[in-house]
Amino acid sequence: MKKEYVCYLCGNSIVEMDLSRDHVPAGQFFPKIFRTINEDKLWKLPAHKSCNNNYHLDEEYFFFSLVPLTYGTPTGEEMWAELKRRFDEDADKMRRQVHEGKTPRGSWEKLGHQVKKEFKDRTPGGIILPGGKIVKDIDRKRIYNVLWKVVQGLCYRDFERLLIGDFKPQINEHYPGDELLDCFKPVVAQEKRGIFHRYFDYTVLQGKAVQGHFYIWALGFWTSICYFVSFTDENCQCEKCLISLKK
Repeated sequence: MKKEYVCYLCGNSIVEMDLSRDHVPAGQFFPKIFRTINEDKLWKLPAHKSCNNNYHLDEEYFFFSLVPLTYGTPTGEEMWAELKRRFDEDADKMRRQVHEGKTPRGSWEKLGHQVKKEFKDRTPGGIILPGGKIVKDIDRKRIYNVLWKVVQGLCYRDFERLLIGDFKPQINEHYPGDELLDCFKPVVAQEKRGIFHRYFDYTVLQGKAVQGHFYIWALGFWTSICYFVSFTDENCQCEKCLISLKK
């Protein structure tokens, strides 16, 4: 009897020919050499190939847009080396294409130019920043898409709960040098659940809300960037919520 799989991203069943094993978080968030050695230890969940592929470009943007912010942090040197390796690999690919008489098409050339333009030395009003300071724009829609995908995967993995529907999560950002807000200190104080803390770690604070179940996830990337994803699952069927409904 064949095992039945459910896609953690859409909640529908998966036929074998459309089954993919999606990394949670994305495999490309880890350096290549680490990924090669530890592939069998990275977390994977069942997903439709199409659902999985829908996030591929946003995950690429997530990596290339945020890794530059790790400069000067404990993991920064390693991640910058990985960033350089990927660009060098892309450049080699384009040189081969030129040698073969083909139009050069790099996977990350366009993305690299886009991210480079996000670094600016002046305000939106055109005022030059003092002291050589630089600000960086971020396409939050793409970043938040990836974060919600990660939360969907972790919630399914840890609690066997599918997050399908319009949850409207609130997302708070914490970048290198930012002071941690008091309201999030109880979240990061929870037990760490990741296994490769250098590249990705997370904690979760959860409990009974007025209606349903609340979650606050702290997602840490490369020991320097953290996002807090908060939402309420009004249709939760856990024991605590079911007991509450009976009262």
